[in-house]
Amino acid sequence: MPLVATECGYWNADVMGIDEKSAVELEIKISKADLKADFTKKADKHFMYMNPELTKWTPSHFYFLVTKELEFEAIKLVEEKAPRYGVLVYEEKVKQPKPGVKRKRKRSKTKGLKGEIRLAKKAYKLHENTPSPQLMDNVLTRASSELCRAYIDWQELSDRLETANDPNDKGKP
Repeated sequence: MPLVATECGYWNADVMGIDEKSAVELEIKISKADLKADFTKKADKHFMYMNPELTKWTPSHFYFLVTKELEFEAIKLVEEKAPRYGVLVYEEKVKQPKPGVKRKRKRSKTKGLKGEIRLAKKAYKLHENTPSPQLMDNVLTRASSELCRAYIDWQELSDRLETANDPNDKGKP
């Protein structure tokens, strides 16, 4: 069964997707300095990923997810430092107004990013092994924790909405 979790794995991946056959790690970078610093601050991680026989925490594939502005810098850096890594690019969707039609500015009803992710450089397998039981357990534990937190948040919101819609509540504390 595939699992996805954030902030997991030995090296605290931003996002990890895993199943019985493979694991894919995403590191999200929003600035040139952050992208370059990843290879210096996490030099041990990248050394291990390039030599996967040294650790059981290595994913099958590794991607940097960057903004459109960082695309070419990321590809250049990856080709130079870790050619087996891939690059994904986030592009914000911008709706173009129709000519001559004046649009009212609307506030978004949902939070978060609205865009598309596209492949800029394909990642190649870092190794042929299946994910280690330690990595599987780590991602499962983190995904379970995230699910529990989401349930608690949903329950709290549900309780607030129920209280707000109570016809017997006259608005007094």
